[in-house]
Amino acid sequence: MRHTIPLLAIAIVSFAPLASAQPKFPAVLEGHAILPAMTLVPAPADAPQDLQISGRYATPNPMRVDEPETAMGMSALSDKAAPRPTGLKLPFRGQPVQGLSGIRNLKDGTFLTLTDNGFGSKANSPDAMLMFHVIKPDWKAGTIERVSTGFLHDPDRKVPFRIVNENTPRRYLTGSDFDLESIQPVGDALWFGEEFGPFLIKTDRSGKVLAVFQTQVDGKVARSPDNPWVTMPSAPGAVAFEVRRSKGFEGMAQSPDGKTLYPLLEGPLTGEAFLRVLEFDVGKEAFTGKSWKYKLEAPDNAIGDFNMIDATTGLIIERDDTEGDPALACKDGPKPDCFNVPAKFKRIYKIDLAQADTEGFVKKVGYIDLMAIDDPNKIARQGGKDGKLGFPFFTIENVDVIDADRIIVGNDNNLPFSSGRTLGKADDNEMVILKSASCCAPNSTPERHAAVVIPWRHDDRSTSGVATAGLGLAGRGLRVHALLSPADLDTLRSGLHSSAAGPRPAPPADRGVALLPVRRRLCRILGAALRDGQPSFGALQRGQQGRRRSAASSRRGSGYGFLSARSRRNVPSRRDS
Repeated sequence: MRHTIPLLAIAIVSFAPLASAQPKFPAVLEGHAILPAMTLVPAPADAPQDLQISGRYATPNPMRVDEPETAMGMSALSDKAAPRPTGLKLPFRGQPVQGLSGIRNLKDGTFLTLTDNGFGSKANSPDAMLMFHVIKPDWKAGTIERVSTGFLHDPDRKVPFRIVNENTPRRYLTGSDFDLESIQPVGDALWFGEEFGPFLIKTDRSGKVLAVFQTQVDGKVARSPDNPWVTMPSAPGAVAFEVRRSKGFEGMAQSPDGKTLYPLLEGPLTGEAFLRVLEFDVGKEAFTGKSWKYKLEAPDNAIGDFNMIDATTGLIIERDDTEGDPALACKDGPKPDCFNVPAKFKRIYKIDLAQADTEGFVKKVGYIDLMAIDDPNKIARQGGKDGKLGFPFFTIENVDVIDADRIIVGNDNNLPFSSGRTLGKADDNEMVILKSASCCAPNSTPERHAAVVIPWRHDDRSTSGVATAGLGLAGRGLRVHALLSPADLDTLRSGLHSSAAGPRPAPPADRGVALLPVRRRLCRILGAALRDGQPSFGALQRGQQGRRRSAASSRRGSGYGFLSARSRRNVPSRRDS
């Protein structure tokens, strides 16, 4: 069926603020619990005896040290000319629970988390066991209980390369085999994202390895210099790899239905200036080849964790390589009694995959500043000052949603190599509850609406002309909701003139493109006019179902009181890599 399309039409569209206009979300401290730095667990009785001691190879002197607690730990960010001691000495008697990296709310008051690879590198962590834990914070007492601990092991030889404990019965995995950084429970399995491969690892709930998957980006395997199949040349020269060292899957989210994982690389691939959010099909156990782009606020920033709020929105920690209270910054050069690189940028971003732009970059909806958490009730157990709590840690690697108003956030204390809370003292593992409805609620930041006046010059005035123009708007990041005729323009004009903001001049037809604000009230006026009047715009799916959807939107007060030309689907719009 053909429709006559007037030369002048109006498209009702939605658009988001530019990145520079990202709002800061208020966040109020509601809970603060602490797991002491020196929280250790013994190695299992059937583990090799040398795993009863950890950190032999992580001392400032790279040579092995066997005597426990004889080598002082130093802050990894302190200046080499003025190292800052952290007060704890290596090696440790037992396995440290430290370095919590990645968290998942189990929705019963407990949380699933993991210990990262050990002491920071493949070379210095062969005696650090790979572990995950269920923890239970007591927010009233300010403590954290370790409910259970599981150790990754590979008795069925699923790991496709030689491991440190190769010829032992249980084949416990260590920080020289994998660098675990993220965790997701799906059904009866646990999924881990790691950085050496980078690999995805599937285990059962006890930690027994079921499968290991190489990373694929754009249909090709991507490897880091720590990948077991990356070899050094026989003479000095270039080494081919795509993922920089320690820039693998620092964060990994899962879809609400558990069918999809979203591993997030911590650093850009070779030749790129952005991070990749990849997509992994859990049922098929394969990367789909699809991805999104995430732009860091500064080239040297890194991400810490990633979890979804709903099917399209999520939370990502972005931080710089700094630590310590800015008020205690060194003023006359680096010294052990001040912070040489004080904390600056520690944020949690709400992102929206469904609002990715035409180049595939996810939308950054807004952020929480972790350096300025409101604490009006003085809940902070350490670090609070003047009604504020800062989170001035080098690495902050835990964030997940508790409910529509609250999130949990935690640091990775890099034991014993971080000292951001107190000079001369190794950081504890701190967990906080932050109340921030703007951040946590699904789709909590509404889109701004506008009326764009477009002179149509198409020879073909059929529905295809309207559809083509609508796709053109969508290609510029605008979501088309309705195309209105000159008769509907009168409604728009009267609505604008009757709005509380006062009269606004109607756009002349010969001005090209004019942008006018559309208030919620006007949207309702337009919705009523289009339902009851003459909907003379074509190429719109506006049957009874569309009318019911519009009416429901109007009742919810969402500002969508007009018929929608393009419904917002509850799936991410994504880039096919």
